[in-house]
Amino acid sequence: MEGITAAYTQEKAGYEAMSAEMDKTKAEFTVFERKDIKLKEDIKHIKAKDKKLKETIVKEKEKADKARESIPKQVPRFACV
Repeated sequence: MEGITAAYTQEKAGYEAMSAEMDKTKAEFTVFERKDIKLKEDIKHIKAKDKKLKETIVKEKEKADKARESIPKQVPRFACV
């Protein structure tokens, strides 16, 4: 009977140690998942912001080109005397 009790106690201690390690690993993984989700959201936000800025650049360039084209029409030409 003592042999069975000793084996049980040893197995129980091993199980408790493994259970504690699993809980610790689970907590670490949860932290990792939160960081991963945050970084993915940050990347998504940065890509959207980059796309919006590129669109703004294209629109502003078109405005500048139109303004450059209209400048000669707006400025009267002076004849050299």
